Amino acid sequence: MYKGMPYEDYFQAMERIFLRYGGRPHWGKMHSLEAAQLKELYPMWDAFLAVREELDPDGILWSDYTGRLFDSSGAVFNNLLFL
Repeated sequence: MYKGMPYEDYFQAMERIFLRYGGRPHWGKMHSLEAAQLKELYPMWDAFLAVREELDPDGILWSDYTGRLFDSSGAVFNNLLFL
């Protein structure tokens, strides 16, 4: 898709197809899945979050996007609240 093109319907259709066949989204690419759905798709989800916490205890690499992506429930990480 080129910048400015209406992509939403196309992306939603492709996401449904990918999920039907066990596909998993790239965390840095646009998708509609949230933490609870991603956790089901990635068997090492909790281990990843533990390593992330160990390697970035101050949340330097954390953003609003990763906060929503990795914990859509609004949990507290490193004393920072992400909604």
